[in-house]
Amino acid sequence: MLRPAILLSTMALAMQPAPAPAQVDAGTILAGRCNYSEHVARARGNAILVTCDTASLVDRAGAAVLGFGQRDREGATQFRGTLSEDRMTVTGLAMRGAAWRDAKGTCRLFRRADHAIDRIACLANAGPRPVIVNFVVSRL
Repeated sequence: MLRPAILLSTMALAMQPAPAPAQVDAGTILAGRCNYSEHVARARGNAILVTCDTASLVDRAGAAVLGFGQRDREGATQFRGTLSEDRMTVTGLAMRGAAWRDAKGTCRLFRRADHAIDRIACLANAGPRPVIVNFVVSRL
């Protein structure tokens, strides 16, 4: 079972001023896993590779939060920013329960032919170590 706490914490952090409630997306939770090629794992330098098996997306008229967590652990690594089509400009980052920090980076949603999300990739920097996510949606 997917942990509702991940979505709820993501939704709470996404509560920024937004237009009328009719434009609010209740959120999406995806099952899958964070997966990194051997090349990325070797070449990552001091970057943090996020470990996850769930992803959540809350989009309130372009103000979005993407969260990546694990079903058996509290907290999630979250990216906040402006979502336009399938690209998010990252302006904030919160690592597993830590406070939000200003950040710069990009997240991208990749879709299948039927427009369902297939993969989410993020790269952001909010300090001395960049944070990388490559979430692949489960096809089961």
